[in-house]
Amino acid sequence: MSSYNGFSSPVTLSVSGLPAGISANFSNTVVTPGTTTQLTVTNTSGAVGNYTLLLNGISGAINKSMDFTVGSSLGVGIPTLTSPANNATNIGSLPSLTWAATTNATTYQLQISRRPDFNSLVLNELGITTNSYTVVAPLSGYSEYYWRTCSQFMWNW
Repeated sequence: MSSYNGFSSPVTLSVSGLPAGISANFSNTVVTPGTTTQLTVTNTSGAVGNYTLLLNGISGAINKSMDFTVGSSLGVGIPTLTSPANNATNIGSLPSLTWAATTNATTYQLQISRRPDFNSLVLNELGITTNSYTVVAPLSGYSEYYWRTCSQFMWNW
């Protein structure tokens, strides 16, 4: 929290507007300008989607509030890669990649790399709406590639 106009008094923070069953806790509920706190929202397993919450700050007679939005994509499964199989060879330069569809996924992200740590991407395709993708830019022959997918729900990975 930063100071405004020389304000230096402690501020008590709270959050309201949480869906039923969800809880939110600050690492420090009382902060002074120049210090930080962390808000942790838990028990989100049944609350997939975006929620607008209200952050409240009180210091003496001063009471300020602001809206903010949080999202939960819990419940989106992890895709299982189905084809080509692990360590497959001779898959061609324009392979079709498939994976098992996952619960609640609206899109998928696909990455192809020459490195198992994915630090150098050959392909990073976002917004795939099916559980398959055919490579359109030829991959180099006699090379080793790694691929992975990630389920997405309404926003990014």
